[in-house]
Amino acid sequence: YASLDDHIIRTALGDADTLLSGSTALVSLQILGKLMVSNAGDSRAVLSRSGKSIRLSRDHKPGLPDERRRIERAGGVVTRVHGGGGWRVLIRDHRKGRWGSGDGGGGAG
Repeated sequence: YASLDDHIIRTALGDADTLLSGSTALVSLQILGKLMVSNAGDSRAVLSRSGKSIRLSRDHKPGLPDERRRIERAGGVVTRVHGGGGWRVLIRDHRKGRWGSGDGGGGAG
């Protein structure tokens, strides 16, 4: 993991587009009549029932007050990306004594 992390950081530092990119994921699983949903980043799960939308997930965008507090309580820092206009989450890598980017929810948050 550590060598892959180093490679990704070295690659990203040389590529501005990579530094502004983000991540997002959504998983839904239906088992025995129960629907389970999990999301990260700008992914959102919505169910349509009889033409009405039902929210199934909560946004994980660092610009939202609850998410920002959660990140900061965990030792992260939330900052705006200049030029890209998106939010980024910086996480302290205590093994190496540096800050790294743990994208907090896509680039448009």
